[in-house]
Amino acid sequence: MRGQKGFTLIEVLIATGIFAVQILAVSVIASWAVSRFYSVRDRIITETLGYQAEVAFQSVFGQAQNIRFRGAAGNEIVLPVMPNNVGRIMHTNLVTASSANFMFDQMADAVGWQRIAAFYRESATGQGTASTAVAGRPSATFVSYMPPTANTSGVIFFDMATPVGANPNSSPSYQDLFIDRVSAFGIAKTKHPTHDQVVSIEVFLRLRYHEFGGSSGTSWCPAVDIQNNVAGCLPGGRPVLYRDIEKRFVVPLRNNLMKIEGVLASSGVSAEERTLGNLYFFRPRTP
Repeated sequence: MRGQKGFTLIEVLIATGIFAVQILAVSVIASWAVSRFYSVRDRIITETLGYQAEVAFQSVFGQAQNIRFRGAAGNEIVLPVMPNNVGRIMHTNLVTASSANFMFDQMADAVGWQRIAAFYRESATGQGTASTAVAGRPSATFVSYMPPTANTSGVIFFDMATPVGANPNSSPSYQDLFIDRVSAFGIAKTKHPTHDQVVSIEVFLRLRYHEFGGSSGTSWCPAVDIQNNVAGCLPGGRPVLYRDIEKRFVVPLRNNLMKIEGVLASSGVSAEERTLGNLYFFRPRTP
């Protein structure tokens, strides 16, 4: 009003209301921005982890020296030792013997951590002194899988530091190379047409990240279990907002032994043969 100093009560109430609406709007936008930040951050981390997983499988399995396709008894059981230096890759799922390949894509497959591969791999770089450059210097390698639970992701462990002739860790260790955020994992083996040896593997992975915000929860159970509302897969009964990034890639076992020298192949060649004939690859040297 003219000549009046200050504000009337009505003006103060209106200004306070406008200010409260602005604060609420800013809070909502800030909360949404924080949720989006964590969601985008986790998506980028998960996508990066997918590329790291492919590099790990290519560099580890790609240097395998002698992996047989199947054991004499049929169902391949991966032991903590490698008789006659022959490596193995599990070819059944974790519970049944109905599949010729390893697969975990539902909680019913889980029976705790499993050793899914054991083999020797090439560990020489082909450079340096004679003791480090000699081809065929083996390193014992063990690959294990810890299936997910509702609260913890699945993890693939690569134990590459076990001395030759020694048993691997009694259980997977985070001191090894590992890939986490896994909700589903499988390995399909390809057999040589003549020899009982593996020439390549196809790796199947689902890596998960969660959408944050609202009242959504988190769960690492495979997607089929969440969709079927399997007990324990929806913590607190809250809905789960997640995204699974699926990756499939083929890993040629370039150094895998097909036949020893002196044994005639279908071609009549008596020389030693690897997956790519007489080619042999040193371990890639990285900085």
